[in-house]
Amino acid sequence: MPMTETKPEIIDMIEQVRRYYASEEFCVRRRKIKEGEIAPRVLVETAIHTTYLQYCAKDFHNAFKNDGCESRYLIEESEEQDGFSAEELWQQLHDHKPDIYFMLSCGRPIRNIFPENLSFVSHIQDICGLFLAQNCLEGGIQPWDVLACQSKNMCEYFTAKGVPEKQIIVMPTPVESDAFYPLEKADYLYDVSLVNHALASPEETMAEFLEMQFGNYDEIPRRIFGGLFMKLWEAIRKKEYTSEPEAIKLALEINETCQNQLSDAGKKVIVGMVHIFYITVYYSWWRVQFLEALDKAGVKLALFGNNWDKFPTLKHLQKGSVLDASQRNEVYNRSRVNLHLNPVFTMHPRVVECIMAGNPPLIYQMPEEHDQESTSKYFEDLVYFHSIDELVGLFDSGKDNSEQMVIVEKTLYPNRRERLRQVALDNHTVKKAAATLIKKWRGQL
Repeated sequence: MPMTETKPEIIDMIEQVRRYYASEEFCVRRRKIKEGEIAPRVLVETAIHTTYLQYCAKDFHNAFKNDGCESRYLIEESEEQDGFSAEELWQQLHDHKPDIYFMLSCGRPIRNIFPENLSFVSHIQDICGLFLAQNCLEGGIQPWDVLACQSKNMCEYFTAKGVPEKQIIVMPTPVESDAFYPLEKADYLYDVSLVNHALASPEETMAEFLEMQFGNYDEIPRRIFGGLFMKLWEAIRKKEYTSEPEAIKLALEINETCQNQLSDAGKKVIVGMVHIFYITVYYSWWRVQFLEALDKAGVKLALFGNNWDKFPTLKHLQKGSVLDASQRNEVYNRSRVNLHLNPVFTMHPRVVECIMAGNPPLIYQMPEEHDQESTSKYFEDLVYFHSIDELVGLFDSGKDNSEQMVIVEKTLYPNRRERLRQVALDNHTVKKAAATLIKKWRGQL
């Protein structure tokens, strides 16, 4: 957040903000909020280049308003605007005087120049940025901050870095309930669909990963790190599934066999980089296996999202982007089978979206001990598959494809759709999540 220039009026504005958050006026206001006499003011910040996060942030903004808060939504005006300057953000604090600064997957560390008394409430959907870079967050998170994490593993990650447990809650990403619902007389247009953005082909993603992570390194460390990850890339493709902890262990084992072994500091760098490798390179390769197998088996597959045209073996299946909720709801309703593929956790917002749309998905279930947040904690009777062969076997019975698809669709969720939908509406809406966060935050004051 570079300052454009330190004009006297800017310095004065910043000092006004600092004085406000250190004032008796602010302390009195916070006491009234804690006692429930008044609702907090919330500033929701998000980024325009993260499509899903901007929609999710907007949903939270609306939910905060519906819960009685005075909320302001802060997003860049266009793709050309590269974030906000420090001056712009200080101006928002000056004008709105928020009690809560709300962010998705980010938090106080990225805005650490702001007053300590300003509360940061974050919904962590990915561990990224400064959260990933800092070895310890003790002292970097204030007692009135709250971290709501997508999964229990993320909660453990933050407690290990010094964040008190009482400031952390597990909160799978909620869904805007008004946006997803069964359509009347919705004819099926697709047999099996997947709604998910892609990055690029696994080979391109690997090349981009190496360049992004090590392109600025000197020749020798670039060769050492790059060689290690190429060996990891080769080894990890020999199994159908590898969890992220297993990938980290494998990377460290590969390091032990290298002539130029890394120091303890270098090993810590590897752990962070394996996380990035896993959610980009590995995820791209892992998912393609299932989709190629379905296509080869003759299943009529439809892929929705960005960048599927970058996959030579899958680009003929692309159907375009479905950016807003109404488009996704249409796809969920018009697909006989909604497919969910994620190697990290089963309790994903796409799963809840499908359930709210009235057409629960067919879900990949990794080994239970590696499921970082399981749907079974929240929903009964969802349908899972555990391997490529099991998935393909559902559709390959020797029957005519269209006849088999009718059989699969009718046997996946007989008489359970409405009950599952009601569970989602009762427990996993953005409205309920926003109210839960405000309640949790009040308890920290």
